[in-house]
Amino acid sequence: MLTALDIFVLISGTFSVLSVLPLTYLAVRSVRDTKDLRRIQHELADLITETKEISEEVHELQHEIQSDQRDAKADGEQTLRTVEQVSETVEQVSSAVEQVSETVTAEAAAPRPDDNR
Repeated sequence: MLTALDIFVLISGTFSVLSVLPLTYLAVRSVRDTKDLRRIQHELADLITETKEISEEVHELQHEIQSDQRDAKADGEQTLRTVEQVSETVEQVSSAVEQVSETVTAEAAAPRPDDNR
């Protein structure tokens, strides 16, 4: 016959075995979640590395663009100076041509002493 102690041991053993099943399920789920978390961490680390590389490339491109802009500005300023110099030279030549033209016109209009003979 079973005594009260035997029944208590039987019930508590059965309860212990039954309570282990959900704990086992939770442990297995925890291991799977841990693996997923590690995979996500590795992917995140890769993304961060790629982002850093892209950021460095963007920084280099910005530096090149700024350098090109400075060069273009300097070239534009040089072109402006050249255009101004050419403009001044053209004005001087134009003025000289006008003077020569006026002199030639004045000389052509003036009577020559050789023509009176």
